[in-house]
Amino acid sequence: MNKTDLISDRSILNDFLKMWPLEKVRQMTLDEYVNVKNTETFCQYVETKTRSLGSIKGLPGSIKFGIYKRKNPKKPKKNAISDDIHTWLPYYGTDIDEVFVKIKQDLINTIVSIQKLDYEKIDNIHLPNIFKWKVAFLYSNEGFIPIYKKDALHLIAASLGLKINNKTKYSEIHRYIAKSKPFGISVFDYMRTLYSEYKIDKQEKIIRTSLRRKKRKGTFEKNRQSQHRKGTSEYVAEQFHNELQEELKRILIEKYGPPNVVLEENYVDVKVLQPNEIQYYEVKTAGYAEDCIIQAIGQLLSYINFEHDTRNKKMIVFGKNDPTLFEREFIEFIKGLFKDISFEYLSLNDLIKIKPSP
Repeated sequence: MNKTDLISDRSILNDFLKMWPLEKVRQMTLDEYVNVKNTETFCQYVETKTRSLGSIKGLPGSIKFGIYKRKNPKKPKKNAISDDIHTWLPYYGTDIDEVFVKIKQDLINTIVSIQKLDYEKIDNIHLPNIFKWKVAFLYSNEGFIPIYKKDALHLIAASLGLKINNKTKYSEIHRYIAKSKPFGISVFDYMRTLYSEYKIDKQEKIIRTSLRRKKRKGTFEKNRQSQHRKGTSEYVAEQFHNELQEELKRILIEKYGPPNVVLEENYVDVKVLQPNEIQYYEVKTAGYAEDCIIQAIGQLLSYINFEHDTRNKKMIVFGKNDPTLFEREFIEFIKGLFKDISFEYLSLNDLIKIKPSP
């Protein structure tokens, strides 16, 4: 995929998030959620307007939204509940107003859970998997690979080495495949690479008939083309950035004391002052450590360049996800570039390492 394709994918994602921020989802009406011949509904955006970000076209039909408005009111769906114009999943009850309240709450829980990296909670949300995981990806800031159909996910994960059965959770599969993404390519590029490698067409129909595991060939070649790295969603990034920054500040204060932790001084997200060292923390919300580092490293160097204090300097990029194997190699490469400046990548899971001992 070339640079133009990547910009187009991220433009589509930004357009969706500008149209449907979480605050709007909270206030959304049933007609805004799903309707007939209305291209501006939430479900139209998820299924049709963002199709290049992973297709959910096809089965199980419109019931995947939890509720839908029938084109032909005289043809209600079997194994579902219907009124004069709508059909919905029996799990949500019989009163249409209460049904939509529950469905909207499931949507909100999906969005909040993915922003908090609680993939496992999404497993327990009652919306159909293909739909809720597409929604999760759209609000994840490119946090995992945008493939949603069960057969495709099982084929890819099994071929990559995950032991798969019918009880394997989607959260486990998405985390596993996400870790396999090679360094230097976007999640969209990797999605299309997997489509091609496993012979899955644009509608995600699996042409390949065998699920036998194969030994993977070497890693994909590094994409050496320049890439557009602007954050995929200013809305999501700003919201989650503030949460990460506050959590980081709280833990650093516990360890170093309030006088030694400075927030937003000269644009530095968090700065820690020690007798022999100054630590500069830059908080990034991208889905992968690689993107966080690329976005942050120039800023950190700029902060140090304008710092006249003679103490040793340490740059820390703080992101939400653990680095993959490829990204760990990237981190070690960066560490080797600097002789007088220390460098570190810190994930949410790493925060426990800097907490003070009881």
